[in-house]
Amino acid sequence: MTGRREAVSVLNQSLFGIVREFERFRTSIAREHGVTVTELRALSRVAAGQQVTPKQLAQQLELTTGAVTALTDRLVGAGLLAREPHPTDRRSLLLGPTDAGARLMDDVIAQYEQIVAQSTLGIDVEKLEEFAALLDGVVAKGSEIRVA
Repeated sequence: MTGRREAVSVLNQSLFGIVREFERFRTSIAREHGVTVTELRALSRVAAGQQVTPKQLAQQLELTTGAVTALTDRLVGAGLLAREPHPTDRRSLLLGPTDAGARLMDDVIAQYEQIVAQSTLGIDVEKLEEFAALLDGVVAKGSEIRVA
């Protein structure tokens, strides 16, 4: 019988394996769509929130505002992102996905879902639901923890 420390270590290794595989998928998907991984991350964050300010996006991506300006310039130029005046702060802008950007994100999400579906073939629905609930719990608790 393994102790908690060993079980946590095994889980940690498994989670790192999942992260590595999703990073590999993300890199491949970004390349396939003609964007960088960072651009794909930015578009994903903007599409998830529908509209964000460049400052909010910089904070979410842990980039400088200058880096986000260059990144958004490329995404606007590619027709994937739009800038709009902020309705209450005339010094700021709102970033939002264009129809093409939203379609790209829909395609990316569908590709991820296909990958998950194929990699979980043979696992019964109840176990998948239980696993999803367990991961949701880990994510919720993990988001409360601040790493120094």
